[in-house]
This record gives sequence, structure tokens and C-alpha cells, in this order.
Amino acid sequence: MWKAFAFFEIRNDTPQHTDAIRQFILRPSEHGARCSGLHGFYIRQINTSQRFVNHKTTQNVRFQKNDLCWFCRNQRWRRTMSNDLPLDRIACLLEQSGHYRVLRRLRRRDPHDDALPPVAGRGIFLGLETTGRDPGMHELIEIALVPFTYSADGRILDVQEPYSSFQQPFMPISAEVTKLTGITQRMVDGCLLDIAEIERMLADVDWICSHDGQHDRPFAEQITPAFARKRWACSLTQIPWREAGFGGAKLGRLLAELGYFTSLNRAQEDCAAAIEVLAQRLPNSETTAFARLVVAAEAPTYQVWAVRCPLGRIRSLRARGYRWNEIAKPGRPTAWYREVTEELVALEIQYLRREIYEADVDVPITEIGAYDRYSTRI
Repeated sequence: MWKAFAFFEIRNDTPQHTDAIRQFILRPSEHGARCSGLHGFYIRQINTSQRFVNHKTTQNVRFQKNDLCWFCRNQRWRRTMSNDLPLDRIACLLEQSGHYRVLRRLRRRDPHDDALPPVAGRGIFLGLETTGRDPGMHELIEIALVPFTYSADGRILDVQEPYSSFQQPFMPISAEVTKLTGITQRMVDGCLLDIAEIERMLADVDWICSHDGQHDRPFAEQITPAFARKRWACSLTQIPWREAGFGGAKLGRLLAELGYFTSLNRAQEDCAAAIEVLAQRLPNSETTAFARLVVAAEAPTYQVWAVRCPLGRIRSLRARGYRWNEIAKPGRPTAWYREVTEELVALEIQYLRREIYEADVDVPITEIGAYDRYSTRI
């Protein structure tokens, strides 16, 4: 049987405010049929202490700040529920109604127990905040490394002690960067990264994961060469989130669709949230998101190059997903390119010959693996 309650928050000491609520409690029928059908009242004192008269016991009831009390019409007592309010039960009732969706604050995962499979490897989730996206012009201002262990079938077992630090840039942090990251100049003044600690954490790592590998790896490799010697995986682009039933790939959206929330304004919190997302089993699948990520990251991809593309066809290349490589390096000419999987290489070569060059030209191809992907070294 459903029972209805009213909820009040007392935010000031004005007599008009408190008297109105007192009259509502003592004579609810005067406020309409809905009010007279209420089973009881929840009252939370927000700012001050206040006295109310319980209409059943006719005794003075003193509310303390942030006290939550329950007045029930059918009983002659009141129960203070400041510490034992059944929040999980209330959340379940809201969700069962079909009209609400409750998000729970993300908490640190508990260590695995003996019932789970043995550890098969160790990964680190990397989070960075920078003053921009160009590693040649912009600077790192915050780093977070959150280590975790995983099983052979891709289950996240244990999240270990993280490392996080600010880094003072050479140029002052602009107001625009502060607005985007929440990091002020005062927060980073005098801060330096502990390179030795970072290298110690990376020593036995099998995978470095990031939610934006294209952005994070070039900045990370400027910190220490240890980042260049590891395999990288990007949870933003290497998991088909929309195909798995999610509305998008942004971390905040993924977290919300899984029923969690966090502030997401610090690199370490971003990493913890991303690990929790990777720990979930994908809808209509027996594998976790992390297992799917590892499979995608281990598979080689191929950069197909449109060298000396006719100027009139550049718009077609961009519409197809081609990107411009500005700096020429061995195997990477100054040209437009697109990165595809092995099964799509032949199709892409056919497209370039038929639609772009209109001739049977040689198309350069560069193989990319997990050790090189997203790096500016290639």
C-alpha cells in the first residue's frame, strides 16, 4: 500500500514561515484533498534550531540543524532520522515508480577477494589537464595516474593507490583555461611533477589507458620516455559506445547512463570514473568494456595516405574522415590520411583510385600498433 508524505525544508527563523508549516500540519484538510490524504510529514531544519508542537503528543519538539524528523498521523511519536534515513530504499522506490532515475555517487572500488580470478596484468588510467591541445605550444598543468589490476577475461579486480600532481606552467594560466579545467594559477604555483614516482608506477604496467589518447599521449611522452615504451588504449575511440547502446562516448554521459555521478572536475576523479565504466559489462554482451578495449587496441590499424591529392578533392577527403599530417616523418608524409582496420584497407585504396585520383596509383600504407598509436614519434 502506498503512503504519501510531505517534505519541508526550514531555511529561516521567520515566524510567518514556521507558522504556515505548523498550520499545514495541524489542519491539513484546509489545504485541499491532497494534503488531507497525506500519511505524514518529513521536516528538515536547514539553517537554525526551531521549536514545533507535535499535534499528537502536544509536546515541544526541538529541531537541530540538518535534523530530519518524521511526523506520522497514525502514531503518537516522532522519529529522528538524521543518521539512519534509508536512502537506498528511497532511491529504489523512486526508480521502481518509473518516473525517476537516481544517480549514485561513484565510490572507490573495493579490493577483490579470493573468489575472483587471479591477476593477469596491470594497467594505469591516465588523466591530464593542459592549457590547450597542441603539445608544441601548450603545457601540462595536472596529471593523474590510477593503477588497476585485471583478470584474463578483462575484469577489473582492484584499483590501487593513485598519484596526482599539479605542474606549474611557464606561462600564466588564462581565465579561459581556468573556466574549462577549474585550475587556477594559485593552485599550481610552486608545483612540480615527481618524475621518479611516475616512472616507478609505469615500470610493470601492461597498458596505459586514456579517454583521449590522441590528446594525452603526446603530452605524456614529453614528461618521460617511459610513456613511449608502453602500449596505449583509448576508451573514447576504441570502444563502439553507440553500438553498445549508449547515447555517446563522453565520460560524463557514460557514467550517468550507468547510474553514477561524480564531480568530474579533477583528473584523478576522471580516471576513477573511467575505470568504473570500463569495469561494466557491455549491454547484450558477456565481456566487459575493458576486455573490448584491449582487443581493439591490440589489433593493428593502417594509415592510408592520399599523397599529392588534387586540390579539388580535399573536401571529399575531409568528409570521409581524412586528417592532415603537417610534419613529415619516415612513413608519414605531409599529406591527408585516414586510419582504418585491416579489413577496410582494400576498400579505401579502391576509393582513392576511383574517386580521388581517377587512376591506378600506388597508395602508401603505414601499419600502426599499440606501442605507436597516438604518438607524435611516428
